[in-house]
Amino acid sequence: MKHKLIFKLAFVITLFTLAACKKDEPSQPDPTPVVANETFSSINSLFASRIEPAQTFTLNAGSGGTITANKGTTITFPASCFQLSNGAAVSGNVTVTVREVFSTSQMIFTGVVPTMNGWPLNSGGEFFVGAKQGNNELLLIPGAMMEISVPAQAEDQGMILFFDDALAADSVNWAPADSVFEWEEQNWSSDFTFDPIGDEYDITVDSMMWMNCDAFINFSGMTCYFHLSGVDGLETSNTVAYAVLDNENAVWPLGVSGWGSTINNLITDTHLGAIPMHVVVISVVNGQLYTGYLPITPTNGLTYEITMAASTADALEDALDALP
Repeated sequence: MKHKLIFKLAFVITLFTLAACKKDEPSQPDPTPVVANETFSSINSLFASRIEPAQTFTLNAGSGGTITANKGTTITFPASCFQLSNGAAVSGNVTVTVREVFSTSQMIFTGVVPTMNGWPLNSGGEFFVGAKQGNNELLLIPGAMMEISVPAQAEDQGMILFFDDALAADSVNWAPADSVFEWEEQNWSSDFTFDPIGDEYDITVDSMMWMNCDAFINFSGMTCYFHLSGVDGLETSNTVAYAVLDNENAVWPLGVSGWGSTINNLITDTHLGAIPMHVVVISVVNGQLYTGYLPITPTNGLTYEITMAASTADALEDALDALP
């Protein structure tokens, strides 16, 4: 399994020493000094401040070409492949936008988590591709295919290609490519393979949108409770929680509407599986960021204690990306 290894540096030793010795006991980070000038109006403002900007590239529509994004995704466009929504051919320069969402922290900050209708997914790499000329959104002409290579963030024999054509990142809800074609009555075409030599997923596709290499994770629903201490007044309005599944590139929202709640410092969740994970709780109260972490393998009906401590955005991001 290859994913998130790049982040497992000295930080994980100090943050999760207790977890290595006793997996199901609380392992809290050392209190982080409060930064006086770091305040956030809400969790949304915190997350927005940590989102990595999308990358943009300029291509000549007539000649096409290959672009390489910061995290290694490469995309090759054939010559004369772009058109306007009315079918008119495009010439001159076009702007291609790419967003790679590979790390645990970016999954949480962007809201692009690998889930499908209440099922967790093991992500080999989430990314977006789009193109514009001026203010005009561009499409690929019929028959034109992009060739994409994505560095494998996770390896799984069950990997398939997932799509979503949502415009807003935080509204992405993944679905298998074939299902998207059927539901939306689109005549899209795609091909998907794993290259073990290059340790990458190779995709050929005729449409630009959100894409993801994913495998389903077996998950049986059970109910667990998480009592939060250390700061009062934690509710849905100021607190979010996630299960980061160990040794999977997967982030699972907890306490969300329809599956649970966060009320009076208690998170209730009814759709957990008996899989090793780290529960991460993030709160913003009176402008201050608080975080709590707990390694568990959930047991149905148990209440777990999580101590919240003042933290910084940098420490949160480091902690998220150091999780196994």
